[in-house]
Amino acid sequence: SVIIVVETMIPAELIIQHFPFLIEKGLKDAFSEHCVFKSFPAGSVLLKEDDTVHFLPLLVKGSLKVTRTDRTGRDILLYYISSGESCIASYAAALFHEASRVKAITEDECEVVLLPVKFLDDWARLYPSWNLFIVRLYYRRFEELLESFNSLAFHKLDERLSDHLKRKAQLQGNSSIQVTHQQLADDLGTAREVVSRLLKTWETEGKVELSRGMIKISQAL
Repeated sequence: SVIIVVETMIPAELIIQHFPFLIEKGLKDAFSEHCVFKSFPAGSVLLKEDDTVHFLPLLVKGSLKVTRTDRTGRDILLYYISSGESCIASYAAALFHEASRVKAITEDECEVVLLPVKFLDDWARLYPSWNLFIVRLYYRRFEELLESFNSLAFHKLDERLSDHLKRKAQLQGNSSIQVTHQQLADDLGTAREVVSRLLKTWETEGKVELSRGMIKISQAL
């Protein structure tokens, strides 16, 4: 695995604020005892495809992008992880003792709680609130899958790009988004030239402001 962990105690207020599903005392104690807290700069690869999953990431701050590589070697966006969530693909790989099929990358500076996967079986058997958390994650990702299918089937690329930019701004908590045209093209499965043309058109319409590696969106978008 690419993660090197330096153990840090998890503050009790952090648990209450970001992981309210920890209602059982035994689970809360196990969470504090066995999980570790770590910060990662933007662009950090927490997990690569074909890695063995040693830790399940539970996000406290920032956002993670989960991708998968297609046959041409291009990374295709699967979903984002925001505060209070985890990576359901990593959970499934760890649960069934399989290699990771996804890559997880920090979009910005992130704070993450890392759960050693050796505890997953016990937690699933002992704590209903943990199982409910996992089921909700599955449901959320399934809803996003349906939205992605609907977008691909019925929405034009300009609508998909607009929605994608708004989603990234929401995740980053800022209307100015650090992203390249190529990254957007990869996320949407299209060519960079197509994305650049759309963005240039929107810039002339006052919907976005473009600078190197940065896009600022307006309410008109």
